[in-house]
Amino acid sequence: MEKEVVKGIKNFLKKYDLKWYRKHYMFQAPKSRDDMVNMYKKSYKKNNGALDKKVLEETLKWAFFNDRRFLGIFLKNLGKEKESDVKKITKEGLKLAKEGKIKEAIKTLTKIKGIGNVTASKILMFSFPDLFGMYDQFNGKAIYNLKVNGKPYFKASDPNKLTNKQYAEEFEKYTYILRKIAKILKMKPMDVDMALFRMGRGY
Repeated sequence: MEKEVVKGIKNFLKKYDLKWYRKHYMFQAPKSRDDMVNMYKKSYKKNNGALDKKVLEETLKWAFFNDRRFLGIFLKNLGKEKESDVKKITKEGLKLAKEGKIKEAIKTLTKIKGIGNVTASKILMFSFPDLFGMYDQFNGKAIYNLKVNGKPYFKASDPNKLTNKQYAEEFEKYTYILRKIAKILKMKPMDVDMALFRMGRGY
């Protein structure tokens, strides 16, 4: 099956110039992705492999900066969590991610109130930009154009419509594809992700 997937990736790359999309990526959030990565690095180091609550609050603000209604709900839910529990869960989730247990990492991070599947993928991306990207409706729309044996490789063009179990499985597949593309194009996974995001937004 891997040969068919790699063939699908190569056909996808012939059709879509991801380096062009990355070069023309448009900044849409309050902080750049690099700023977020630096913030994560500091928190990760300070908390010995865990993340503090403030970082997750900033992540929600980054993700939902143009949707104040949902932002308020998620921040309120996150506010109910104890700082110690947030650190414990993020440490466990990030450890699983580094071990390659991607589905388990997503499932663990979403145990935190206010953190859904898509936000969990952002947490992994900002923590390990050389390994992960985020998987939302825009990236999903772009990568849905990837075909394997003539059929879409992913279940849905909008991962928000997936169940928690399906999302974890699809995110693992997305990560595999992202890393394959990154290797072929000699780019970082997060940079490939940025190209797909722009492509999905249709700018």
